[in-house]
Amino acid sequence: MMEVTEGVDQMNDFSKPIEIQYPKECIEDAEQLDLEQLQDEYPDVAEYVKGMEDRLGASDQPGSIMSTIEYYRTDDGSLIARCSEEKTEACGQESDFWRNTMMVMKGDDVYAQRGGTENSSPFNEFLNSRELMPNKVYHIDGFINYKTDELGRVCEVEARPTDTADVEKPGKRPPSLGNITKDKDGLDTDDGGHLIAKELYGSYDAINIVPQDSALNNGKWKSMEKEIRDAVGEGQDVTIHQRVEYGESDSFRPQSFHVEVTIDGKMKTYDFENKVTKAC
Repeated sequence: MMEVTEGVDQMNDFSKPIEIQYPKECIEDAEQLDLEQLQDEYPDVAEYVKGMEDRLGASDQPGSIMSTIEYYRTDDGSLIARCSEEKTEACGQESDFWRNTMMVMKGDDVYAQRGGTENSSPFNEFLNSRELMPNKVYHIDGFINYKTDELGRVCEVEARPTDTADVEKPGKRPPSLGNITKDKDGLDTDDGGHLIAKELYGSYDAINIVPQDSALNNGKWKSMEKEIRDAVGEGQDVTIHQRVEYGESDSFRPQSFHVEVTIDGKMKTYDFENKVTKAC
C-alpha cells in the first residue's frame, strides 16, 4: 500500500471530503505569494504552474483561468492555490464555475476536489495535466488517493467508494476527454479509461484517465466495475487498490493493471494486460 504522510489539519482523514470552505478560511491569516515567491519557495508547484499556463494561457493573460489563481502560504508551510472569486467574475465567469480548480499542499501530500461536479467546470485544472507533480500523493474528495511516480504518472490508486455519501455526482462527460488519451500516448484503438469509474464518483480529470485498449475497457474492466458498483449499491464495505504499471518505458500508456478489490473483508484480485486487440 502507498505511504501517506500526515495531512493538513482537518483534511488528514482519508474518509473526510475536503471542504472548499477550508482554503477560504485559512487564507485570512496566510501570506499571499506572487509567482516569483512561488518559484523560490515551492519550485515543484511553480514548474507545474508553467505547464498549466502552456495549456490554459499565461497568468498575465486577461480572461484566462490562470489569471485568477492566487497562492497563499500558511503558518505551517502549507500552500493553498485557488481561483479568486473576484477575478473569476471579472473574467465574465460565474463566481463558482472554476471553484474546484484549487489545491492544498503540505510536503508531498496534495489535497483537492475533483472537477466535473454540478454547475462547475468539468475539470480541476490542478488535476488535469498529462504530467502531474512527481512523487506526490493526491488526496481527492476524501475517498481516493493517487500516488505519482518520478515522471508524474499515476502509479498507484486507493479508493473507498462507500465513502461518497457527501460527494457530488460527476457532471456531463466533457467532449475533450479524448484529448487526454492522446496526450498520454494513447493509440487509435484506445479509450479514455477511468481508473475509478464515473459511476463510483471517479472524475474526468486527467489524474483519473489513462489510455486503455477499447476491448479491455468495454470488456473485463467494465465487468469488474459492475461487480464493484453492485457491491456498493448493496451497502457492502468496498475498498480498491490498484497498481498502474508502465514497465521500463517512459510512456504514459500503461502496460498493465493489478487491482485488489476488498468487499466486506474478502479480497479478489484482477490482472489486466493493456494489449492492443485491433489493428490501428
